[in-house]
Amino acid sequence: MPNGSSIITTNSILAEDPSAYLIDYAGTKAAIKNTMFRLAKQLAQRGIRVNSVALGPIWTPLQVVGGQLAENIPTVGKDTLPGRAGQPSEVAGAYVFLASDAASYITATSINVTGANLIKFLSYIYAYLRENYNFIQSIEGAKE
Repeated sequence: MPNGSSIITTNSILAEDPSAYLIDYAGTKAAIKNTMFRLAKQLAQRGIRVNSVALGPIWTPLQVVGGQLAENIPTVGKDTLPGRAGQPSEVAGAYVFLASDAASYITATSINVTGANLIKFLSYIYAYLRENYNFIQSIEGAKE
């Protein structure tokens, strides 16, 4: 691949917060995300960028053939800020951007196309840190 090339992988928010019934899928997506970070380090000296797109609930054929439990299909994406699952056409722009010259300084990055579903994950992290580390309390105390 020549200098200036771009490799773009697809991962998932399930790489960070796997569902109980998609362990194999989530594990694979986590491996892809981790590989993207390592590959970006290896190829940076050759001028090749490596990035990823992390998908949230997107309507694809996977959803109806086991990507979701049948009883969950009516509510897929309801926990996102738009209140619905995304469409494949709404994801395409992230890939086009990462492949473009406009992203020439972006590498080893995963862009989340999740409908802000990641907010739920970040709230888990905040709660964990609050329970287990004093720095959250010290930050909150510094505001006062």
